[in-house]
Amino acid sequence: PFAQHPTFLKLAELPLPELVVELRKPEVKQQILGEKTGYLEDVPFYYDVAHGFDKIYPLGDNPEYEPAPEDSMAARAKQAGRDPYEFTYDELLEREGKALLFMAVSEYSDHSLDPLWERMQRDDCVVSLSDAGAHARSICDASSTTYLLTHWARDRKRGPKLSLEYVVKLQAHDTARLYGFLDRGVIKPGYRADLNVIDFEGLRLHAPEMTYDLPGGGARLLQPVDGYRASVVAGEITFENGRHTGALPGKLLRGPQPAPAGV
Repeated sequence: PFAQHPTFLKLAELPLPELVVELRKPEVKQQILGEKTGYLEDVPFYYDVAHGFDKIYPLGDNPEYEPAPEDSMAARAKQAGRDPYEFTYDELLEREGKALLFMAVSEYSDHSLDPLWERMQRDDCVVSLSDAGAHARSICDASSTTYLLTHWARDRKRGPKLSLEYVVKLQAHDTARLYGFLDRGVIKPGYRADLNVIDFEGLRLHAPEMTYDLPGGGARLLQPVDGYRASVVAGEITFENGRHTGALPGKLLRGPQPAPAGV
């Protein structure tokens, strides 16, 4: 919420440990809290990001993407008898500045994912690819496949779930058919042996982590996960217990792939 405040912008390029030291100084804190987001105040989306504390939630070590209204920063600040701006500022300095907040940008006006649950059961709904990393600093799309398994097929408490079989079908068979990859997406003789071996009960998404490993030191969010025992591509094990085996059997696909002959 404070990323475009003038004082924060002056400090933003500091290494994280130094940035945290500065932000914890009372005079710096008061100066930032007394500022606004500048020209972005006139942009509805950014205004919402800077002031929409009823839509902002702490993410924590066990990320919850279907939080209840009482979990919002606005509600937690009110319960603590504190100003939501100051309360959120302090929250962001937890874990030595690595604490993350989750903002429900859309699809969450009634604090429920029930509309998404309904939509995912439609024949014309496909759970598929993202925007290929265009928002790598603010979203970790790579975790969506795991979240479908953990939240929708196993852990959801605030509404109905989806069956494990249906979630696997959505991500494997249905996506392959959409893109014309008719040689994969099911386990049958003659098809590509592209498989994940999963400890379903042990599957767990951790909190996202900001990593600066892109060209030029560019940042992206990565989200560690436990529970994948092996990933198999074309019959070769590429990952085993989270470690790359060195096998690189994949190749670039330049269009639809036909079904196996005689199948």
